[in-house]
Amino acid sequence: MGALVIAGTPIHDRESYRAILEGAAVRIAVDSGADLCLSLGWMPDLFVGDGDSVSDDSMRQLLAAGVPTIMLQRDKDVTDLEVALEAASERFPDGLRVTAVMGGRTDHLLVALGDLFACRARSVSVVEPTERAWILSPHTADTLTIAPSGAIVSVIAGPDGAQVSLTGFRWELDHTMLKPLSGQGLSNVISSDAAIVRVHKGSVLIHAPGTGAAQSAYTVD
Repeated sequence: MGALVIAGTPIHDRESYRAILEGAAVRIAVDSGADLCLSLGWMPDLFVGDGDSVSDDSMRQLLAAGVPTIMLQRDKDVTDLEVALEAASERFPDGLRVTAVMGGRTDHLLVALGDLFACRARSVSVVEPTERAWILSPHTADTLTIAPSGAIVSVIAGPDGAQVSLTGFRWELDHTMLKPLSGQGLSNVISSDAAIVRVHKGSVLIHAPGTGAAQSAYTVD
């Protein structure tokens, strides 16, 4: 299922990520994301980070295995995730999935979301054990179709706001301007077999909660 970027948010239940990592053709570990990879039995295909959160044992395993690494300075003005997304976008421009990015410190999460909005891959999505998200931006496709009926979906505008249209939702929008982080798109409900989010200007994050079978029921075109 393409390239997976494994970020470094604190993980309390590593086993819950097994199916996500198992489905990846390429695994790019961001600092302590390497700990998650190795604990579940996979050697990352690329390591990106400054080494401030990855364990010493994992770092030794990466070096012994000859895993390609992009080592960063600890004093810098960019995040490890930002560099990893840039590197991944160059190698896999058609699409990326990102995991272990939601959660942790609020300031880290906000900056991570900014990194996702800025990612230049043509398809950017987040997959976690209890939630899914997709980015629509000037770099990606401008339309996303999502199911199933009855699912809760939030459409949240990015840093510059967004003009969006929603069809097949309980509350539809037609070329509506959403302010950054506006609550206007929060907790909408799909009311059709396939709801459509279309972005005319700007960028949005489309968020869908769910666990297990409920999450696997989401389909995206």
